[in-house]
Order: sequence, then structure tokens, then C-alpha cells
Amino acid sequence: MIETTALTKWYGTVCAVDGVTFAAAPGRVTGFLGLNGSGKTTCLRMLLGLVRATSGTALINGRRYDDLRDPLRQVGAVLEQGIGHPGQTGRAHLASHAILAGATRARVEELIAYVGLAHVANKRTGAYSLGMRQRLAVATALLGDPRVLILDESAS
Repeated sequence: MIETTALTKWYGTVCAVDGVTFAAAPGRVTGFLGLNGSGKTTCLRMLLGLVRATSGTALINGRRYDDLRDPLRQVGAVLEQGIGHPGQTGRAHLASHAILAGATRARVEELIAYVGLAHVANKRTGAYSLGMRQRLAVATALLGDPRVLILDESAS
């Protein structure tokens, strides 16, 4: 479960997120809708411990992200489209991230097939199309086989 309570973020005199409260139950797809600059990404960054909230709480399975045991096995996230080094192959990218997630080479190969990148897995990611980079980012988020997946700008 993902839950926020009165989540707020101020940058100086600018309120980026103002008292966001929601709960996303397991097995459900939950989305944020809003204009550019409305705080969607900031909320997700606070949830993942990448930005400190000014006030309020953001919890995943009842804990702050920083307090999760083996967080990459509990939560996968795609927040940025510029994933990977352009000179590295997709397979090498996933293999190096697999070490951090405690995933096996077999898991890397499984995800390459799952996201439809088998035909380009040995090509450098700098030559990937936007769609290929997005699929690589999703595969990276899934390495630890997490039960929670957080996608920012997933439709772009």
C-alpha cells in the first residue's frame, strides 16, 4: 500500500505540493493527473525519499522508503527518461543494475525478453528510440521483482 498524509513541499516561497493525502491499495492502478508543474513528480520523489517533505508523511507498506528493507525488491520506479549511459548496451545496463537489486543474470534475460528488447539488447542505448529507452527503464525498475511499481510520465 502507498499512503500519503498531508504531504507538503515548499521551495522557498513556492509551494510545490500542498497537503496531498491519498492511499493506493495493492492490486490497483492509481494515477495522478495534473498540469505540468502541479507537483506530481515532486510527490513521487518525496515518496521515494529523493526529496525531503516540508511536512506530512509518505509511506510504502507502512514505512518511509528510507526505512524499507531491500527497497529495490519492494519498490521499482521510473522517474527519468534519460536512463543509462549511451555507450553501454541495454544488456550491460541491466546486468550492472541487477547487482544493486540482488537479481540474477537469468532475471536480466527474462526482463529483456519481457519488455521486447531482445533484438537490441547488445546495442548501445544511445542508439535506442524513446520507446526502447522507456522499456529499458521499466525493465530496470522490475529487476528486484517489486510488488510496487511507480511510473512517472509513463504515457509519454
